[in-house]
This record gives sequence, C-alpha cells and structure tokens, in this order.
Amino acid sequence: MYKKLRKVFKYVLLSGLVLWLLAEVALRIFYHEQLKLREYPQIYNPDHKIGYRYIPNRDATIDMPSISKDFRINNQGFYGPDFDTQKKEGVFRIAVVGSSQATGIWLDSEESFSMKLEKLLQDQGKPVEVINLSIDGRFRDEESIILAEELVPVFNPDLVLISTSMPFVRGDVFRDIYRGYVMIYSSRKFSKSNCMRRIDYLERHTFLKTLYNISYCARAACRYYRYHYPGRYSENLEIFIEKRIQADRVSFQPWASNVSAHRILKLDTLVREQGGQMFVFNYRPDAFFEEISQMYCIPYLPLNIPVDDNSLHHELDIHFNDKGHQEIAEQFRDSLLARDVIHLPVPTDTLGDG
Repeated sequence: MYKKLRKVFKYVLLSGLVLWLLAEVALRIFYHEQLKLREYPQIYNPDHKIGYRYIPNRDATIDMPSISKDFRINNQGFYGPDFDTQKKEGVFRIAVVGSSQATGIWLDSEESFSMKLEKLLQDQGKPVEVINLSIDGRFRDEESIILAEELVPVFNPDLVLISTSMPFVRGDVFRDIYRGYVMIYSSRKFSKSNCMRRIDYLERHTFLKTLYNISYCARAACRYYRYHYPGRYSENLEIFIEKRIQADRVSFQPWASNVSAHRILKLDTLVREQGGQMFVFNYRPDAFFEEISQMYCIPYLPLNIPVDDNSLHHELDIHFNDKGHQEIAEQFRDSLLARDVIHLPVPTDTLGDG
C-alpha cells in the first residue's frame, strides 16, 4: 500500500511538473507582451511649480505591453536630441508643448512627431528646428502653460504649438522615484510618505518577488487575481506589477471656460511680445474648443487623427505608435504650410536707414 501511494505521488508530481512546464512555454509564446516584467521610466524629479520635471541627461528604460526601449532625457530635460539654448541664426524654431502623446517616451520607436515634423519641413526647404518641451501626465493644462511661460523667453521659439483641454483641469500631482517605483502623489500631508511605506511593504516579500520574476505562471495567477478579486491585495499587486503607485485622494479640479481661455490668451500675449506666434492644438476636432476659440480669438489648430483607426495606436496601449506620430507630423506640416506661418525674421543688420 505504501509503495502504491509513493508511485501515485510521483506520478502526480511528475504530471504537475510537466503541466507547469507546458503552461510556462505556452504563456511565454502567446502572452509574452501582457506578462513580461514591466519597468516604468525612472526620470522624474518633484517640482514645486509644475509638479515634476524630467531629470536632464538621464538614461532610462520603458517596458510596457507593446512598448520596450531604452532612451535618454536630453540636456534640457526633455525627450529628444540635445539642443542649444540659443537659437541658431537663420533657423525657424518651433516649440511643442504637450503631455504623454507628445513626449515620444510612450512610443515604440525613437522619433516623436516633433522629430518627424522637423524632417518633413526641412524636406520642403524650410530651415526649421523643432524642440519638444512636453512632459507626460494627465490634467496638466495649467502646468503646460506655466512651463511654456517659463521657457519661451529662454528658448525664444518663433512658433509655439501647445496642447490643452478646454476647460482646463488642474491636478494636484507630484511625481518622484523610490526603490524602482514611480510615485504619483499630492501635496496632502503624508501622501508621499504613505506611498513610500507601501512600496517598502511590497519590497519585503523577496520570495514572492523572485517567484513572480522567474515564472510566467505566477504572473498569470497574479494578473487573474488582480482583475477578479478587487481589494487591498489586488491594489498591491497592481503597484508591484506596474512599478507605479498613485496615492489616494489625488484631486483634479476643472476650471471655468472663460478663466481657461484668458490663461491661454495670457500666454499668447507673451509669445507675441517675444516676436513669436502660437497655436493651441488638439489631436481631433473639438467643437466646444473651437467655439471657445472663436469667442475669445484663441489661435486654434485642430488635427484630425481618426479615432477608430487602431493602426495608429499601440496594440495594448492608448498612446500613438510610430505610424500615429507620422500621421500627426504630416498633418502639422500640411497645416503650417497652408497657413504660411514659417517665415524667418529679417536680420536687423540688413535693413537700411530708410
């Protein structure tokens, strides 16, 4: 009887091992993107004026479903190639200010639409430089305006393209990095420290961390539990999987439309005082934004990126993919050329006395 039980036990153990190995192979083949280890870019520094900024000259990695790449934050603290503070003589400088769709970080290739737009306009014989001053994050309309007001006098762009919503929505949001996690927290007391405490709790579970890292079956089990059993444990799993924690009670406050419009007009006045021009843009036509723009004479430039064209977005993510960024760049090129806004200023030393 004892020998028979031992034989059954070995058979069950062997069968279980074979099934586990088959499941591991199948999950690695068919669900690699969904179950791969994730890495959120470690590029944030908290900032009292705009919540957070990128860390200049920072090497980083992003690994998310359908997105995987290494990149570097440039010398000015943005995504894209390095550029000089001083604008080159004889070059028309365009500054793009937006959020995650504009940064290029959440892109499955290297070239954001800012880089692509620069090449497209240069191919048209335009001596253009496009600098990308975008920082990712939702509900950062006021922060984008503040950033533009800060940097327009510094970089002296001839044209500013800025993306905002209407009306503005302001988020009380900061970001920082801690032990390989990105923390999203508010100015409330203990908001940041609570995030850190929760990360410390997760990092103490070294055995479970190791199991998750080596086994796709463990990752699939965590994913199943996360989506089917809501609660504190599921929240902890999501934080561990995403390498990102958002604090409780991060508030978002909508502005009045007229206040939002006057905030945009204030920036437009600053840009014009610097000798430049500005357009507010949306990726898709927005009837309400267009109405407000006409009412307050806001320079408005809507794009028309198809909502239902899934080929322009990541398969497993809402952000634009390389094809989407190419489409945006081409629409910008066509709109700017049609409006004939790219004109180099005449050097003062070539002007006569009369």
